[in-house]
Amino acid sequence: MNRIAIAEGAADVALVLGALEAHGFSPIATDRHSGLTLSNWLQALGGVKIFVPAVEADEATTLLAGLGMPRWRAPSLWVIFAFAFAWLMASVPPPGLGNYLIRRPGMDVSALDGP
Repeated sequence: MNRIAIAEGAADVALVLGALEAHGFSPIATDRHSGLTLSNWLQALGGVKIFVPAVEADEATTLLAGLGMPRWRAPSLWVIFAFAFAWLMASVPPPGLGNYLIRRPGMDVSALDGP
């Protein structure tokens, strides 16, 4: 099975699968249910990946290009930075500063010390 397209929404999935099936191909869409029921997660899943058997891949890619349908593309470099930033923000705690108020010489903090 070769990946020939990544659909980014419900309409794209329906159009690509419909076009391929109408021309006699046998496509398989992965992550279709998850991507369409949780549409806000579709980008996080990387879109709905559409595969066809290896013997049909060249013809199916040519067909999709001729129809102007979405094709497979490699992830952009920004995806790597986005995942690295998300991992950094989710896993590394910020440095501890101790007190919330940093006492500096000359500051009058007697009202904050309590009775």
